[in-house]
Amino acid sequence: MKTALAMLGMILACLSTRSSPDRLLKEAKVTLPEALETALPEVKDGTPVWAGLREENGRVLYLLNVARGEGAVRMSVDARTREIVSNVPLKKSYAKLMGASKISMAKALEVALARVAGKATGVEFELKKGKAVAEVKVFLDGKLYEVKIDAVTGSVLKVEQDDDDEDDGNDDDADGDDD
Repeated sequence: MKTALAMLGMILACLSTRSSPDRLLKEAKVTLPEALETALPEVKDGTPVWAGLREENGRVLYLLNVARGEGAVRMSVDARTREIVSNVPLKKSYAKLMGASKISMAKALEVALARVAGKATGVEFELKKGKAVAEVKVFLDGKLYEVKIDAVTGSVLKVEQDDDDEDDGNDDDADGDDD
């Protein structure tokens, strides 16, 4: 039993290192803002609400949830080639979130990177106690930071070092509506 637990621990350690922001960013030739520029023309009248750098099936990808009207799409952009890998409809409405947010994802990235001059690995718009907030993950000097931004005014609310290299796994439910 101890041997099995030790092996499981080693496997989990390898997996977290394998998908670390540092390694993924080294392999990416495309930045998150560039991935947005590539994806958004494909979704007419779309507004990105979540984006994250991931590895899937050996490919380093930027995944993007883009709200459009009462629906949304999940797009994948290859972080090495800028190729759009997939564009899949989601059965999710971000209308409430979009109605509460006034700044764009590009603006949230600009504000966060002005505060922490690293490389963005993810952005999430969400409602926290009814208030629209953008949370931008920025990797700098081997550390992951989270920059929280008021999604109405664009002002920085808080900068904190993230407790680990992984995000919270919240990418499939990126509305963050905790009301």
